[in-house]
Amino acid sequence: VCSSDLDAGRHLLGWCHEAGLTDVAVVTDSWTFADPAEKLNWGESWAERTVSSSLGEQAVGYGICAAGELEQMAEAWLRWAKDPSSVYYFIHVAALAVVEPARP
Repeated sequence: VCSSDLDAGRHLLGWCHEAGLTDVAVVTDSWTFADPAEKLNWGESWAERTVSSSLGEQAVGYGICAAGELEQMAEAWLRWAKDPSSVYYFIHVAALAVVEPARP
């Protein structure tokens, strides 16, 4: 069973409250890849992961893609990395909470 949720960030605070946490801070951070060297590093890294790590195996196993599509995805990462007008960015969301230890 795949347990990832691409919309998790928007639900994070609510999930914390559902878990009984009350003193919760939500923080964000963003990463941007627009510099040619950074893009090449990022693109080559993801191209390699796509075909040579459990990422690709899991994608096929979950039915997200066919095995033959992994090479195409890796090639797309490399094309993106070499495109002078490409940019990639994403936002990290985290929830920070203080949890008091249980008292005997």
